[in-house]
Amino acid sequence: MSLDSIINFISKTEYTTAELSVCNYFRGDIYEYYRFGSEYMNILKNTFNNYTTVTDDSIIFINNNLWFYIKFSIDNNEIYWTVNIAETLNKLNDRTNKINHF
Repeated sequence: MSLDSIINFISKTEYTTAELSVCNYFRGDIYEYYRFGSEYMNILKNTFNNYTTVTDDSIIFINNNLWFYIKFSIDNNEIYWTVNIAETLNKLNDRTNKINHF
């Protein structure tokens, strides 16, 4: 899944249609990452400017009254996206902490 596909997925996710699961995982486009992966967080910050936290590989923001945690990781020359959705920042933090402590 490309960064544009991730952005479209997030843009279309609304509270009434959101699958508020613990996490959604997507396999990314490693060649896209090689071309402009260093700009991923800037692109997400500019697209979803209501963000609270940004690191080199993750961002937390609110869109359509939902909180999103987006993270990408590289493993064995593949890129993987984690998209976590929650109704509140506290629920998002709880879910994100559980994921990051495995």
